[in-house]
Amino acid sequence: MHAVESGDLQRGRIRLERVLEHPDLDGSARSLALYGLGTVATLLEDRDALSRINEQLRLMESDGEPMSEALQSIRVRPGERRTHSLLNRGDEAPIDTLVGQSIWTEPLEESLLNQRVDLDGTLGRYGRSDLEELAAAGWFTTVVPTVYEDTVLVNLGDTVMALDTLTGNTRWTSQRRQQTLRLDPSERPAAADFIAIEGRYLVTTTGHLYAAERSGRGHLLCFDAVSGKIRWGLQVDEHPDIEQSEGLFIASPPIIHEGTVFVLARRVSAQQLTSELLIAVDLIEGDVEWARWISSAGRMRRNTTSNTMAPLAARGRVFTATTTGAVAAVDASSGDLLWIQRFAPTSTPASPSGAARPYTHHAPVLIEDGLVCIAPDGNRVLLLDPETGELLRAFPATTPDHWNHPTYLLAAGSELVSIGRDVRGFSAGDLDTPGWTLQLGEDASPLPAGRVQLLDRTLIVPLQDRILQIDLQNGTILHSMPVERTGNAIVAGEQLLIASATHIDAYTAFDRAKETLVDRIRREPENVDARLDLVRLAARARRTPLLNTTSRELLDTLPGVESERADRVRDRLLTHLVEAMRTEPDITTERGVTLQSLLLETADRPRLELEAALVLGDRLLETDATKAGDAWRSILESEAMSRAWHEEDGLAAPGSVWAYRRLSNLDAPR
Repeated sequence: MHAVESGDLQRGRIRLERVLEHPDLDGSARSLALYGLGTVATLLEDRDALSRINEQLRLMESDGEPMSEALQSIRVRPGERRTHSLLNRGDEAPIDTLVGQSIWTEPLEESLLNQRVDLDGTLGRYGRSDLEELAAAGWFTTVVPTVYEDTVLVNLGDTVMALDTLTGNTRWTSQRRQQTLRLDPSERPAAADFIAIEGRYLVTTTGHLYAAERSGRGHLLCFDAVSGKIRWGLQVDEHPDIEQSEGLFIASPPIIHEGTVFVLARRVSAQQLTSELLIAVDLIEGDVEWARWISSAGRMRRNTTSNTMAPLAARGRVFTATTTGAVAAVDASSGDLLWIQRFAPTSTPASPSGAARPYTHHAPVLIEDGLVCIAPDGNRVLLLDPETGELLRAFPATTPDHWNHPTYLLAAGSELVSIGRDVRGFSAGDLDTPGWTLQLGEDASPLPAGRVQLLDRTLIVPLQDRILQIDLQNGTILHSMPVERTGNAIVAGEQLLIASATHIDAYTAFDRAKETLVDRIRREPENVDARLDLVRLAARARRTPLLNTTSRELLDTLPGVESERADRVRDRLLTHLVEAMRTEPDITTERGVTLQSLLLETADRPRLELEAALVLGDRLLETDATKAGDAWRSILESEAMSRAWHEEDGLAAPGSVWAYRRLSNLDAPR
């Protein structure tokens, strides 16, 4: 009980479960151990586990009754959710309160797409336009944001990063640099790099998954979400506790349930026999608890782009479907196979829907009617009895009037959502026809551009140029938010984080971000990073008074700062102001004039003065060509600015070159 009392719930649960296995345990000790497990289940809001524990206490009669009553008396005060994951249902939050422009953007230099673009020789064989076409279609949207408290966590394949949710500043980075790229660009990644999290335990897999292999060594890693320290690492290939594990690789996102990590793994033999098994790993220690082979199939296509499967843990069982043609239930504690149903495996080179993408992995779901999953070949939706595995009903999945090629399902009580060529909702008791289908108009594609997030009452749906929030019960569009880049989007409290193929963008409610940053500055007045973040927030939220005040306060602090550091601060401040100047609709307004003044006051060195003069002239050209010419000529009149270097679109040249180029365009006949 000490571990539970000290807040280490997972370790406490594991130790208490081991106590229950002791052969000499008497009734009093057993009831006390069950009470401890019930306390953990209550704190973790694990209703299924709590129900089972209460039933065991009830059967113990006099020994168990006091402990059962004590559990029922526990009242947990609701607090702010600490973790947010696309693998779990999220808290309700409207996106219409968010600032319309991202408050920060962080390039993901180590993302799969960026690595492919930078790979020597790749673009010679496979042009940039082809990669961009694949990226636009979602094939490189492999980064999935997960939030722990005020940190967003992402896995880029080789690199796991933690960023501050309000500023984008790096908290920690863990890199296991290996050759993880597929050098044949025609082979597309089969799964996104999801992160599972429970408390401070963060679990993810290195490398990128393809149909017949995983790049790199494919370690399953557990990190401390706060420090980035690796708690344990596991490689399934040739693992001594897994029979016939040579050539084995992890083939699903990890899930965490009651202190255990579950993953599917796959092996492809030289004879092209594909075999899949389910593995259970202790969350605390990283030891393999059990491994259960599920199914095998021969003659599967190597370049198949069908959906990746993932397990579902619930009711003391792990339910899973496999690409090799099985749906099964396994005892979560022992790994015993409880039932299995055989179906046709995936056999076509592409899924029937054409909508499968790395982020569309499918796991079975539980609703009031039973266990629902998409058949391995994608042609039917199956309803099974979760206790026996009996096939209750099967629905055609490829007809437009019914399921219309689903790739994955989301469940909430009696509501079931199908995501595939479009988004549509079903209700328990009527799985034949959809209750609603998301309507976007004739010119808009209903195919989501990232993983759909399930909240309490709504869905977050990423499209190519915007994020929708729709009503879970009727599919009505409640809010539509234009975004610069789309991808896997997650609503976490009063923030929206979007991971595209190349960047992660953060949108937030202005008041929350401002209060947090002001509080940081109040506690650490010398924290120039917080002041710069507040400048960026004010600029992007178009709050002119705050921008003016914060920028000038920051400039006032610089005389007492070491010169090199002061120069770096001015560089960053000017970057934020230049960005604000470029996006300002009208620089002749009071806000525009304030920006001009701040630009000129911040630029105290030739390079900065050059950058300010160039952007000022660019914007003045829209309303007054004469003033634009004056701004550019001021560069030529200053020897220092003329010699200072400036870079645009990958080309670097002295200021005089940029000034002459702009002036020649100005003087040219229009």
